[in-house]
Amino acid sequence: GDLSLTSGYGDINQTASMTVGGASVFTAGANISLTNSGNSFGGLVTASVSNSVAITGAGDLSTASVQGDQVVLIALGNVTLGVVTTRELSLTAGGEINQSGPAISTGNLVINALGKVTLNDGSNDFSTVSLLNAGDTELVDASGMTLAEADKLSGSLSVTTQGNLGLSLPSGQ
Repeated sequence: GDLSLTSGYGDINQTASMTVGGASVFTAGANISLTNSGNSFGGLVTASVSNSVAITGAGDLSTASVQGDQVVLIALGNVTLGVVTTRELSLTAGGEINQSGPAISTGNLVINALGKVTLNDGSNDFSTVSLLNAGDTELVDASGMTLAEADKLSGSLSVTTQGNLGLSLPSGQ
């Protein structure tokens, strides 16, 4: 079934893994920390906080909407993003990273994926992107962005932006 957890002024965290067959909605006044590597989310995950969100899934992790100052999403399988609004976004996937939602708005984006990365919605708004690991990668940005790192790409890279594209790559990349 579905799960809805709300902590008006505090945190939501866990001491053991959780399995949710349906949709999960988490709302907290401060932080959400659901980082047990045994977590299983069968439906879309929605999270809204003032501070930080950290969610780990044992398989695929799909979000409907995530909002917080800092967001960390980790999945042993694929990560599929809905709408994400944050200052700092870190994505780690044992598979692919893609999006189903209309926009990702973030200052800094860090990507670590073993598979393909497709973040190609025209209303995405990235500031700085660091690609630590990725297969074929496609990034589309609505304003302007800086590519700060593209360390271990195992495929092609395509970046499209409507504004300036800055390259701030370390030597050798």
